Amino acid sequence: MFGATLWLTLATLTGLAAGFAREWLLVAAWGASGQSDGFLVAMFLPEALRMALAAGLLSAAALPLYQQRSAGEQQAWLSALAPACCCVACCWRCC
Repeated sequence: MFGATLWLTLATLTGLAAGFAREWLLVAAWGASGQSDGFLVAMFLPEALRMALAAGLLSAAALPLYQQRSAGEQQAWLSALAPACCCVACCWRCC
């Protein structure tokens, strides 16, 4: 048990160090600008989605609710969700 904990801790610390190095290189290359902000947002959104999936949020809560709906309700829900996501993305980009 201690060995597994140690390996997990080392993997976490390695990931944190790699993230710090990435940020350091980004600032050294681009500085603080709109271009670097756009890059960071483009990197953050997929990572946030991955973290939500890894934490089990979608599989534990949203997916069972989605599966309880009939096929027609599922299609309607997805049809309503796609434009809403696009609207949020456009508003985020404009602000």
